[in-house]
Amino acid sequence: MINNTRIFSPFDIDAFMSVIGTPRSMATFRFFLATGLRYREGNFVLQHPGMFDPDDQVIHFQANKDWDRERRYKDRDIYLSYADTDWIHLFLTVGKPMSTKQEEVTKYMKFWAGKLNMNSIGVGSMAIRKTRFVWLLTTFPEYEDVIVASLNHNTNLPKRAADDDIAAYRTHPFTDRERQRIAAYLHGWDGAADRTT
Repeated sequence: MINNTRIFSPFDIDAFMSVIGTPRSMATFRFFLATGLRYREGNFVLQHPGMFDPDDQVIHFQANKDWDRERRYKDRDIYLSYADTDWIHLFLTVGKPMSTKQEEVTKYMKFWAGKLNMNSIGVGSMAIRKTRFVWLLTTFPEYEDVIVASLNHNTNLPKRAADDDIAAYRTHPFTDRERQRIAAYLHGWDGAADRTT
């Protein structure tokens, strides 16, 4: 847990994907795990699929200035693993605009957790974003500055939207088996980062 938000193991993610019941829900879940984007940002990618460059495994994200007049979210490159790239294709094929309310997303997350008899404490919309951040820092600690920029990790947003201090993400405990599975999920991410940084 980081600030009352659960960090999923890769086997938790495998379990979630075994109970998600619709292609749209599966595409959405996988998309946000693959990118670490905030939900409002995800809708913007869906509306502007040209941001996605599958050859270089990157989303060249351009913030929506209409809904982000405060310029809290940054234009940035979001790097993808080989698996992530496939998931983005899926999302752009079957995705539809989704609720951007954290409460709605959290409701679905808790529903799926219930189907798995998983303790739902700390399960919610922010858990996917924070899990992505922890997985990347665990697997590629030498890329910390790139990861922070790619996920637009920002501790200076208003309280509800602010990210936690990065130190909380660096030392999350995983077993060796979990680390191996995370590395498989993220295989190729470093190559994407190296090509475009």
